[in-house]
Amino acid sequence: MSDGYTVKELLDELREETKEQSTVLTRVCTSLEGIEKHLAQLNSKVASHEKRHNESEVRFSTFQTRASIIFSVIIFVAVVAVNRVIAYIGL
Repeated sequence: MSDGYTVKELLDELREETKEQSTVLTRVCTSLEGIEKHLAQLNSKVASHEKRHNESEVRFSTFQTRASIIFSVIIFVAVVAVNRVIAYIGL
């Protein structure tokens, strides 16, 4: 022991450092658990938003399909009506 430490002093110092490291490690683990819980909540929210977004896309797609069918029918009826008017007039 060139530094003038006895074995007991070295062991006491080592125990003290181990306790400090254990305390720090406990704090880090507790913090990580909190982060994991927060991430789980965020993932749940993201999944909910994705589900609602997909449902909205399906509804919008259905709306687009119905609207295009309705407008196609309106255009067809208008073309038929114009043709009948033209035929009636005799052009």
